[in-house]
Amino acid sequence: MKKSYLPILLVVFAILFTSVGFFLAQKKSGVPSNVSKDILYITNPVNNFNGKIDKIQGNEVWVSQSISQPVNYAPETVTDPNKQAVIPTPATKTITFKVKIDDKTNISRAPVFVPYLIKQVEPSNPPKLSVKDLKVGQNITINTSTDLRTASSNEILATGIQLPPISNSINGKVTKVAGTTIVIKAVPPMMPGESTEAPKEKEFTIEVNQNTEISRYSQPEAVKEGETAVPKPPTPELVKLEDLKVDMQITVFADVDVTTNTKLVALRIEPMLIPEAPVQTPAVTGPAEVIPPVEVINVPEVKPTTNIIPTSLPTVKVVSPTTSTVRE
Repeated sequence: MKKSYLPILLVVFAILFTSVGFFLAQKKSGVPSNVSKDILYITNPVNNFNGKIDKIQGNEVWVSQSISQPVNYAPETVTDPNKQAVIPTPATKTITFKVKIDDKTNISRAPVFVPYLIKQVEPSNPPKLSVKDLKVGQNITINTSTDLRTASSNEILATGIQLPPISNSINGKVTKVAGTTIVIKAVPPMMPGESTEAPKEKEFTIEVNQNTEISRYSQPEAVKEGETAVPKPPTPELVKLEDLKVDMQITVFADVDVTTNTKLVALRIEPMLIPEAPVQTPAVTGPAEVIPPVEVINVPEVKPTTNIIPTSLPTVKVVSPTTSTVRE
């Protein structure tokens, strides 16, 4: 009989050990062991969920979100100077929902924005999308009529799905212009949360048609040195296609995502304006001083005189002091 109770006792001890370990883990990670019975009254209903698409199968999408749980205990106290303190690492909880999509689910994204300078364009309604526009790795927002606080399972029906806005502009240097086709080299923008690898430079082929607006702001008038007048503000101006040259820096706006497309139909092109160097004009504070010409005085030429040296010297008589003899 004693042997027959041994397996039961082992199972009971295993359950107790697991329960105690789970309780201690929850307490250490900051997760409450119980929830207030009034939580539904003091909080608002949760009818949306943000997450990343992990899997798509037919009209069902698996969306997950990783949540870091707060750490409620201090780092380990270290007395040894050669030992580093261990910083607590917060635990991460991953929540996954299986989202069902039906004919009433509204899948949409924000409309693209094109900053036209000349054309007057009415804002368009966001296009209605389908499951085919969903991609694995996208960050989306799920709306549902189910209160996620009281959901009995992780399977929910989506009333709406919002996709992130696309990046529809690219800035690069023109490498070729052939007819209505422009080729530029540019680095596509990096979408947050979708890739950790820095994007590399790509070649984009831009098509220009009759609906493409090529425009920019005009060069503001430079203020000359010494003037106090306020310059006129720049005004929008149209630029001709033939004015676009190789090595020119331009920004292209399209209606597709430039992170996944390299062939674009331009809705607007904005050439970069190179500012002109300011004109340096010397300031004039008064009338200019007139300097009279220098008067030239004619000085008569002075001829040098010639010294005449005599050819013979006069005879000098020398009288000796001791004698009276005179010598010539």
